[in-house]
Amino acid sequence: MPREKKPLLNFRRFDWQKNPYIKFGVIILLIACAAALRMYRVSYYDMSFEEIGTEVYTFQNLNRISQATGMSQFSLFFKKMKNDPHSSFSYLLVYFFSKVFGDGKILRYLSVIFSLWACVIFYRLSRMLFPPRVSLYSTMILAIHPFHIWYAQEARMYAAMTWISLLAFYAYFKALNTNKLVPWMNFALASLLAFNFSYFYGLWLLASSAPFFFKKYRPFLKKWLFSVVFVFSVQIFLYPVFLSQYGFVKHSFWIPIPTPETLFWTFRVFNLGYTSSYPQYHLALFLFSCLFVFGACRLYKKDHILTVTILSFIFFPILSAFVISKLVAPVYINRQLLIFSPLYYLFIAYGIDRLARKELRVFVFLFVILLISTSLYNYYGGYMFYHPFRANLLGGVFPKKRYLHLFDSLMKEFRPHDILVAGDLQSYILLRSYLLKNDKTCPVSVDQLRFLFYPEDLFRFSQRYLKINNLIEQMPEKELSELHEFQLFENDTRRLRKSDLEKESFRRIWLVLASWEPERQLSAEAGVLHVKLAEQYRYVSWQQNDGIFVELFLQDRRGGAGEPIP
Repeated sequence: MPREKKPLLNFRRFDWQKNPYIKFGVIILLIACAAALRMYRVSYYDMSFEEIGTEVYTFQNLNRISQATGMSQFSLFFKKMKNDPHSSFSYLLVYFFSKVFGDGKILRYLSVIFSLWACVIFYRLSRMLFPPRVSLYSTMILAIHPFHIWYAQEARMYAAMTWISLLAFYAYFKALNTNKLVPWMNFALASLLAFNFSYFYGLWLLASSAPFFFKKYRPFLKKWLFSVVFVFSVQIFLYPVFLSQYGFVKHSFWIPIPTPETLFWTFRVFNLGYTSSYPQYHLALFLFSCLFVFGACRLYKKDHILTVTILSFIFFPILSAFVISKLVAPVYINRQLLIFSPLYYLFIAYGIDRLARKELRVFVFLFVILLISTSLYNYYGGYMFYHPFRANLLGGVFPKKRYLHLFDSLMKEFRPHDILVAGDLQSYILLRSYLLKNDKTCPVSVDQLRFLFYPEDLFRFSQRYLKINNLIEQMPEKELSELHEFQLFENDTRRLRKSDLEKESFRRIWLVLASWEPERQLSAEAGVLHVKLAEQYRYVSWQQNDGIFVELFLQDRRGGAGEPIP
């Protein structure tokens, strides 16, 4: 019989699921895409209020205060950590990273690194639990998602806590697959780290008991209990820190009690991040919800234990955070739940993979990627949807800002006998950080910067942040309506006193104000101060960008009515 001719091209050789070289190349290409998206314009926006809160823990800042006060850097670190509502381990990373690479925007690259590691760990996790196509779909969603890229480009702990949480998830499923001692020890250690990056991981730790309600996994219960007890036992040593942080959140946080609408927005953010329009949100909510439910139903038929386990990992922490925020203390239920969003993407990816026809599967996947890409395009363009209570819906997420050129312009125009004041907490923190970093070139020192306010209008969060809440509580009632000034010196000492501007000899006042939402008016504390100064001094000029205002007043030309900020 004649020999059968072999085809010129064997397409199985080019099947990425079967060819290890092509498979490796696809993964590398995916990680390279994730890296490029996270590096693109990473330094475009200036450091935000929250990012400057991270800089508090840098080697440069603690070293400067240590030299001025004589306190050890460890003591300063521990003292500041007690008044910060976030977990501690991420700040240790910030300290050591800044010691080698410096502070400022360079800290964002630490988030970039952790966000990329999260993509790698998530691929390994999804590949352990699902077929290759599902792992590729879900990892691609994570790689290009604006929700994760937003925090990959912020000098905050969210990218790091996503990475360590996914690592703990991976160790957990590895332990379930083998029930060997070493994987369970890895799970315990990873959980300890994850818990100290995000207290919300503790909710997942409780949800991880789900498989043990099934007979198949009950023999594993003792090792799981040992791991959980180990994590919570170690946390006892940090109990005083947790209590202090809880007190800050309970009594001083600005976040309102969440509503069902706030919870509903959590899933909208999981779908497209913060930067979509309403039509995009509505379309994604319908499509992603259908894929999620379809994927969960199909997976349940194949493996009901895995389905119930992952569903509990998604919904138990989210619902628990909502209840805690309503009954105990208000917390962020969007960004803090970032660590659970990759598990949500698994069901969406599985729903796509279970579509019967290949053409439909390809079309739906590309449409999902297109929806996410449009939101990503909005992110790079600085777009956020408008809503009068957007900050409440998104848990205190605000548009990113560019303000350094305004401060540079101010310093060029600053003259002897001028004074520099801030009229709200945000502008004060941003301006103080700027002066500290440019102390050798600025004509005004950070010790000369003042924060002017009327105590009766100062937010409770601002009082606690500046550590003057006890002083204000002890003030006589009549003084609460009088102008006060606060100064924080380089040696970390604080001074609060009545302001005597009218008795001081100066030529001009430079007033810096900030609005959290560029589309809205100034806060009460800033707006009242602006009106009072405009009544007393001659208004000269103002500059504005992204909700940051720089105004100039003259002392020697009284009687001119100030112009309100548009």
